[in-house]
Amino acid sequence: MSDDNNKPDPNIDINNDIEKGNYEYYLEEHEHTGCWSRFCHEFCQHPFTLLEVNGYVLDVQRTFAAKPSWFIIPIKMAITGVSMDVFCRDLLNYGGVPSFWLAYYENWTTVLTLLYLWMSLFNSLFCAVSRQPTAYENRASCGIAVTWCLWVLALSYQFLNFFNYWTLVYYDLDETGIPAVSYFTVMKSFGIFALLVVEGQLMNRIPMRMSHLTISELGLLGYVVWTLLHYASGMGNPDQPNEDGIY
Repeated sequence: MSDDNNKPDPNIDINNDIEKGNYEYYLEEHEHTGCWSRFCHEFCQHPFTLLEVNGYVLDVQRTFAAKPSWFIIPIKMAITGVSMDVFCRDLLNYGGVPSFWLAYYENWTTVLTLLYLWMSLFNSLFCAVSRQPTAYENRASCGIAVTWCLWVLALSYQFLNFFNYWTLVYYDLDETGIPAVSYFTVMKSFGIFALLVVEGQLMNRIPMRMSHLTISELGLLGYVVWTLLHYASGMGNPDQPNEDGIY
């Protein structure tokens, strides 16, 4: 089947389907999609397309600004508030050089997570998701694409931060005098990660696709590039003069 036959019909308006309660715009050619075919199709498709491999169209409002607002918005505000609390505690308790705070991977994780949470809350508070793109457009708007991208980056960074802390850092903290299990350490290494998953999957229901691997890998590569630049510059670690590590 040619590529032209796989394109959405521009004469079909998803908005009319949504008004009628039909959220399942279906394409017959994808009725039975195998695992390998889905993997290849998702990996090659545009990361912010609304048309799923199985033919369903992503409902932007239900995905990024779920209803009812009176229930969803307070929860989003609470999750963002808790994350901001951990962020502020981290800044206030940071005893190193302030300009070097963003050098650490765990702090990149916190910043990316907060950026996503604020964007998600903005979408719900100010009705940023006011229009469902038509089948002909088949792309998320710029604001939704940014939110989606931040979600992928925050989730990737949070997962790796969670894994690194409980496998590499946890057992060495006793030697430094820092409690391995406290409100701050648990929230920064697991709690915010859990809240991020709840907010993005149970409330917003943002899908993850194979094409998002590119965004995730490029985002993580950004920190690898920073570590190489740090090593090449020879600036060292002003927080720990006897060590060069910046985890």
